[in-house]
Amino acid sequence: MAAASPAQTRPRREREEELLVWPDLVFVEFICAVLFTFSFTIMSALVNAPLINRANADVTPNPSKAPWYFLNLQEMLLHMNAALAGVVLPTIALIAIAAIPYIDRSREGQGTWFGTLNSVRITVFSTIYATAMTIILILLDSGKHAQFYEQITGKKWLGDVWLGEKAVADPMTGEITGGPPDWAPGFLIALYDLILSRNFRAIQTEWTWSINLFGLDAGFGPNGQNGRLDWPDDFSRIPLPVINGTWWPKWGNDHGQPPPQWYQDLPDWLTGLYPYDLYVNLPAVLVEIIIPTIIMVGLSVFLVYFLWRVNWLRTRRDLVIALFTAFLAVFWVMTIVGSAFRGAGQELVAPWDVPRIDG
Repeated sequence: MAAASPAQTRPRREREEELLVWPDLVFVEFICAVLFTFSFTIMSALVNAPLINRANADVTPNPSKAPWYFLNLQEMLLHMNAALAGVVLPTIALIAIAAIPYIDRSREGQGTWFGTLNSVRITVFSTIYATAMTIILILLDSGKHAQFYEQITGKKWLGDVWLGEKAVADPMTGEITGGPPDWAPGFLIALYDLILSRNFRAIQTEWTWSINLFGLDAGFGPNGQNGRLDWPDDFSRIPLPVINGTWWPKWGNDHGQPPPQWYQDLPDWLTGLYPYDLYVNLPAVLVEIIIPTIIMVGLSVFLVYFLWRVNWLRTRRDLVIALFTAFLAVFWVMTIVGSAFRGAGQELVAPWDVPRIDG
């Protein structure tokens, strides 16, 4: 039987490598606190704080913005589902940050800035990559690419024309003018409009297509049973099976009607477990949850893959540096955009066009 190996003891550090709380740490913090207080007092005496009148619930400033440290969350609310932006993503970010010591367990280079071979290059590239991608996505989701095209060329955005003007219905007569040529197949028109949408939200509100079901009826849409499968109409109220009080044949035009008497006679606890008229708005889920999630995960995976392919990513610490740097870059870009580039109605405008709410 082999003898047990002696317990390994942690090597003792030399005295000159150690720092004491007092005076090495506390004294420096005390000097910083005194300088900050002195500077803040002088600034308060010379510069008036931009305070406005007492808050009035009947008068909401436009734009109404959160404190600067929450502007990144407010910016995300413009691009995705509120629960995803305000609850899910911050929770995942906090858990990921708390897990860093358990992911990077190496003791080498602790407390050292840029402690790995490629850390500087990883930090610079991750910052540029995350900043550029965030700005591009914000511009795309605001439809600025279409506006720039129209201003530069003097023509309508390509997504609004299809070998001619896009179809427009006269509000008085209902007559439709313009539209694609007769020879263009419907799927090609739908694909063209999807690729050249003004923004992601247009997929839910403006992108339309229709498929003839030849007598069959999906029965989802609130506009009635027309024998066609229409986007987004027939996909905006898809009943959930089994857990939904609205079951076949109550799909279709029965949405929004009061539940039947047998359902109303059920006890409250049972109706809470077995909801009535429960449905999924697929276009909203696609635009507000699925597309943002795919973009965020995809861009993160591509960043890691690229750094690995160029042989910069060699250790777990390199991975943490890349992802954490990208996270900080996105955080600050959204904070700056939310504070200096969001005007009335949260529209994306130039900084000098942002109204001053302090008069």
